Amino acid sequence: MLCCNSKRSKQAIKVSLALSVLVDVVLCAALLVSLIYYFYTGKSFSPHYIVGFCSFFILFSGFFISLLVAVHTKDIRAILVSVVFTVARFICAIIVVIAWLSDYHGNPTEDTPKSKSEQENVTEDPYEWISHRKAILIAFAGIYIKIFISQLFILNRYYSHAADTQREAKQREIDMEF
Repeated sequence: MLCCNSKRSKQAIKVSLALSVLVDVVLCAALLVSLIYYFYTGKSFSPHYIVGFCSFFILFSGFFISLLVAVHTKDIRAILVSVVFTVARFICAIIVVIAWLSDYHGNPTEDTPKSKSEQENVTEDPYEWISHRKAILIAFAGIYIKIFISQLFILNRYYSHAADTQREAKQREIDMEF
């Protein structure tokens, strides 16, 4: 994918970065829409899920803004801020998944539905449904880990190209002085 030709390499980096961010945006939008629907139907989460989801959205917004600044200005500091936001999002996502794996609504024996209508409501709740299917959570975490790792590698390449560009500009400036 990344070849020796500098121009093609930069294009490949931009395409890869755009693709990984697009997947990230789609996943965040799907989570946001499902949360809005969840609250619209009158259901609620425990506070640690709300804090985790809100933290993730705030970190994603910070990442997206810093990435836009980094792409438009080619500033190394903005790229480093994007890397920091990516690592923070990764940590936040892992914490939320671990919390979800450990406990969703407290003690499951106390919350077991008694009637058939209560059992149907539990199966209609997508977050409750996912919490009982640990393999889906682990698969989602695995996919998201791959997205984070690819974004870090792409940001590393983007940082390398930006550093080379800045180094070349400084070298031209020094050459012009002599």
